[in-house]
Amino acid sequence: MTAKCYNIQQTNNLLAFFDKNFETRRKAFFRLKELFQKENVRWSLACSSNLFFRGIVDDFHDFDIIVQLTDIPKVMEIMNTSGAELLETGGNGYCESDKYLHYFFYRCDVDIIAGFRVNTFGTTFQYNYSESQTELINLDYMQFPLVPVEVQYILYGMMEGWQQHRKFKRRIIEEYLHNTGILFPEIFRNAICNFSLPEWLVSKINNLLRE
Repeated sequence: MTAKCYNIQQTNNLLAFFDKNFETRRKAFFRLKELFQKENVRWSLACSSNLFFRGIVDDFHDFDIIVQLTDIPKVMEIMNTSGAELLETGGNGYCESDKYLHYFFYRCDVDIIAGFRVNTFGTTFQYNYSESQTELINLDYMQFPLVPVEVQYILYGMMEGWQQHRKFKRRIIEEYLHNTGILFPEIFRNAICNFSLPEWLVSKINNLLRE
């Protein structure tokens, strides 16, 4: 796909988000954004919904939201007072984030994550929320932040060591980066310098950086 094709798919996805098929997810997302903005929660959208709003995939099932660790008490208060049901906390050995909260909110699954840490391939990668490294998407009358696609690439690459099917999303993100370019090369460079990423992933990142 060319950059133009991604732009077309992104536009189609944004229009589809206002269809009946997305009504439950849309209402949940708009309400969350409203509550987070009111309480000055620092956050950005990750995983499949992030890819959806970029035009990389055409559907998603839930919301994965990365927040600043110090804002977790505010998020918990928001969710507790808005009728959200806390379904799960903690990790599973492979994903052991500093804080993980799985809520059922407005009939939608919402994962709240601070310090997103993936332990696979005998090593660890951790992503912490960074306000200076976010991308803003315009949706109707609002803007909202996305986790950089470079972070998504590393996360999905690391998750392959736990769930092989994650390779598909890592590959389509790689294709996206080939066609649209890298916006935050420092994310890749810092990840290589600060973490012992698997050699195959380092090689692929270096190939992307050389383009």
